[in-house]
Amino acid sequence: MIKNKSTLLELKKDLEIVNEGEEILSKKRDILLKEIMQIADTVDKRRKELNETVKSSYNILIKALMENQNLSFESFVKTELKVVQKSFLGIVIPKIDFKITQKPQISLNTDIFEDLARESFFKCLKMILELAELEIKIWKLSTELKQTLVRVNALKYHYIPKYEKEIKEIKTYLEESEREFIAVIKKLK
Repeated sequence: MIKNKSTLLELKKDLEIVNEGEEILSKKRDILLKEIMQIADTVDKRRKELNETVKSSYNILIKALMENQNLSFESFVKTELKVVQKSFLGIVIPKIDFKITQKPQISLNTDIFEDLARESFFKCLKMILELAELEIKIWKLSTELKQTLVRVNALKYHYIPKYEKEIKEIKTYLEESEREFIAVIKKLK
């Protein structure tokens, strides 16, 4: 590397850009971390709610089977799933949209427990899809957070110190050259 003023100015400019990049990536890291923590709390609550709903649904289903052993499982719920790509901080996150093509139908000649089981499992299906969407989102954000941490650490602990060291070396070299030049000029006088 040539040790002159123009190199020094280029390195200072590059260091400024690297510092700005590190600052931006640090902000991104903080935003990702905050979002992951919020989603993790939501996932935890929803998972507990889902577990309770599933237990309740199976208890209702058991009662329905006790009342009517010829329970028809095909007539429960039919849905269409559509996955739409959404972007958050440049991260593609799938959004699950679902449409019910056949909702549980309450019939006058069916047992009340059978109708309740249909409704309850329909509610479970909705909760499972919502929870799956949140878990996919948290997984994608966590992956991006890992990559961002690697980049921040690389800038902070490798590139920035490297640039600072090179700038210091060039400054020292230029100061020494200037002192030698002044000493030569004083000798010539």
